[in-house]
Amino acid sequence: EEAARERKAAKAARKRAKAAETALYAAETDALAAIEAAEHVEQRLERERAAAAQAGWAEAAALAPAISDAEVAAAALQQIAPNRMRATVSAAYLFVVNFVGLVIGPPAVAALADMMFPGEEGIRYSIAIISPVGYAIAIVCFFLAMRFAGED
Repeated sequence: EEAARERKAAKAARKRAKAAETALYAAETDALAAIEAAEHVEQRLERERAAAAQAGWAEAAALAPAISDAEVAAAALQQIAPNRMRATVSAAYLFVVNFVGLVIGPPAVAALADMMFPGEEGIRYSIAIISPVGYAIAIVCFFLAMRFAGED
């Protein structure tokens, strides 16, 4: 009877070992599948990053003139202004830029469009006129300001 119990225990142990081996095989298979999926995702992300970088350069090239003007002006003001006046100069610059950009610019475009170019297409002609006028005013202001700039 004891030998029968030992055989039964050995059979149960072999059955548990077989179940553990099957579970281990399933876990290994799942791990390999997960690694393969992670590699696939990594390759896809790399392709998407490359595409985004390429698109980013195209967008940056298209937006560079609009972005660089404001950044260069702010940097130039920081270089020109004395240390004790930098905060005040930055605040005045931001006030003027926002005032012109939000308070003067849009109503000027709308008023010119209403007076000179009635209809739906008038706004583009108005912008096409107001922008160069604004640039001309900026150039005049630049040269007037250059008289006060030092030899730095």
